[in-house]
Amino acid sequence: MRRILLFEKFGLVNENVIIPQEYLEFLDMLKEMGVPTDLYGTGKYKTVGHLWQEIKEGETKLEIEDGNLVRRVEFVGARILYKKGEQWIRLYEDRQVFKDGRIRKRTNMPYSAAEKFKSGEDPKMVIVRGVEEELGIKLSENQFVFYNKNEIENNDDYPGIKSIHTGHEFLVILNNEQYKEEGYTESQKDKDVYFVWRPIGIVKESILYSILLNL
Repeated sequence: MRRILLFEKFGLVNENVIIPQEYLEFLDMLKEMGVPTDLYGTGKYKTVGHLWQEIKEGETKLEIEDGNLVRRVEFVGARILYKKGEQWIRLYEDRQVFKDGRIRKRTNMPYSAAEKFKSGEDPKMVIVRGVEEELGIKLSENQFVFYNKNEIENNDDYPGIKSIHTGHEFLVILNNEQYKEEGYTESQKDKDVYFVWRPIGIVKESILYSILLNL
């Protein structure tokens, strides 16, 4: 019974897979630290299985600071642009549609696409891998430029855990062959992610214009 409940609540693949003891110990640790795991996998929140996978793949580090869990993530954020006639337009992640029917609208997203670092990667490797995985586009090095590094606190994915994201920001310019007017769809195991084009606002995106003028 415990095994079935774990699969239903925490996003593991199926009940024929043996749950490793270290995963059960990880789950117990979260509960001991006061993490509300009953909320995971509901509404906009990701599952414990997602968090476990991030740690196993080297995308996330968990630390204890002042008695609280802190999740640290290093990532690349890409603002993806295309010049349509005389107007620059920008790609946005619009929504995520989960296999269980949930829809997660993505509003005011700072990046067109974002990808977490894996062990041993540098920012250029991550930007190329991330854009190819999410949009199916293979970038050449003359299509992107680094322009900023910042730190963001984002606690939207895993309640009860403070998340600190260190971002390496890139500007990406697509060419005519890579541009799709209808946008792009990324199909993942548990959801489909939809990307759409929108005009760039001159004031809101002034930093992008200043970079474009110097390319």
